[in-house]
Amino acid sequence: MTSFFPNFPSSQQKPMKDHYLVATDANISVFIRRSDVTHYQDLVTLLLCHFTSTSTQSIVIQTNELDICAGRYVDIPPDLWPEINPQIQNIKVISHPSFLTHHHHR
Repeated sequence: MTSFFPNFPSSQQKPMKDHYLVATDANISVFIRRSDVTHYQDLVTLLLCHFTSTSTQSIVIQTNELDICAGRYVDIPPDLWPEINPQIQNIKVISHPSFLTHHHHR
């Protein structure tokens, strides 16, 4: 059986899903290499390259994949990113235009 990923020997490496995240906004989805975004600021910088309509001030990253989310999309605070990152495979990128001045708790 031939591997399509010669740089990833199957016997030694983690499953492919562990290497990548999928980031999605209202229009597109894109693969992100997990090793490139261990720090939240690196994640934001990379996402701004892919989602050009979003700004540093307004970007919000969410997930609904943890059991505690109960299906809701929940904001991921920057300080929790290192803990949450290994547990999820998909993130949702949204823009809160007035996030800094009007953060509504629902």
